[in-house]
Amino acid sequence: MISICRIIFYALSDPTRQSIVKELAEKTVLNCKNFEFEVAKSTLSHHLKVLRESGLTQTRLSGTMAFVSLRREDLDARFPGLLDAILAPAQKKSRMPQLAVPVSLSPTSVRVRDLSPSRHHQFPPSKKAQ
Repeated sequence: MISICRIIFYALSDPTRQSIVKELAEKTVLNCKNFEFEVAKSTLSHHLKVLRESGLTQTRLSGTMAFVSLRREDLDARFPGLLDAILAPAQKKSRMPQLAVPVSLSPTSVRVRDLSPSRHHQFPPSKKAQ
């Protein structure tokens, strides 16, 4: 069970694969040519392969066309609420605009608060430097 969860979470760890899952949740079935991502075809093919091998999607071949769909029923039966938890933040983001909070205003620029760990976690100087 742990290894299956690890595979699924690995597949969902990439933002491009998350976008693919969100798009499939909205449109149910898509032809491989209908995905509109700014990545190379080989990269998109790799992402679709990772999703397929993890069990999140299924691919149906029809002639020379490949149709990809989300295995929502199977996933909901095995992992109840997982897809809803993944898709819920995307729905909230689409309703709320992204805003940056200005910290200080100057005539030349607006500085936005930097929340990176290096800014807030200052380490004491090493004893060798003294």
